[in-house]
Amino acid sequence: MLIFAIITIDAITAVSLLLLAAASFLKQGYKYPLNRLFAAASVLITLYLISFDVSNDFNLPNTILLIANYAVFFTSFAAVLLLMQLVFNLVNKEQFNRLIKRISWPLWLICVSSATPLVVGGIQIQGAASNVVFGPLTWLYIAGVLVMFGLITYALIYGLRHSKGTQRRQLESTGIGLIITIPLVVIPSLIIPALINTPMTISFNNTPFLILAFSLYYGVVRYHLFDIRLAAVRTLTYILSLSVLVGMYFGLATIVSNVF
Repeated sequence: MLIFAIITIDAITAVSLLLLAAASFLKQGYKYPLNRLFAAASVLITLYLISFDVSNDFNLPNTILLIANYAVFFTSFAAVLLLMQLVFNLVNKEQFNRLIKRISWPLWLICVSSATPLVVGGIQIQGAASNVVFGPLTWLYIAGVLVMFGLITYALIYGLRHSKGTQRRQLESTGIGLIITIPLVVIPSLIIPALINTPMTISFNNTPFLILAFSLYYGVVRYHLFDIRLAAVRTLTYILSLSVLVGMYFGLATIVSNVF
């Protein structure tokens, strides 16, 4: 039951982000760097959710679980990196453009190393939990995530102080989602397990991505984030509502079938 709920939440999150990314490409929206960054980040988040769910299927061979964990660490780091660039793009200040050119390549090197034994040393199955054996460069991976989150926070604060009108509102809606989502995902699934050497927290640590999705939809509807037209917003809302209802239906059907 818990696994079904997790997969349903992850599916709704992935569908909502991918639909929004597809809508941002309409009317030649693919020409805008902001829209391309968001689309790429949405694909990476979707791959992260899939690989995370696979990594928690303890019936799979250890080799598959190890590959899935490589994907988890790689896609999550890459997604945060692209979301940081997205925030820099929203702030639209030259100093952030220069900064991203300087720090991109070392961050991408860390990202690539995360799909190797340098970060994920191995997998141990202990009862009903999987224990990631962290590699020698795990500390560098965590430092990279913390640096990116710090830069996102700094860029948002700077942008909110030096912007007004629509740009400020877009930063607010996007920033709230990121500032809430990233710590709620990273702390229980990475930092705590790495510090005290315990299995990664499985439960609902991907649920906060729904907060990010909601904040982005709010920015699109209210403040024309990604320059998405109203007609596309209506279509997205209809499809997303339908997917949520379908997910709730299957959830209730599963509960009833288990009870009776």
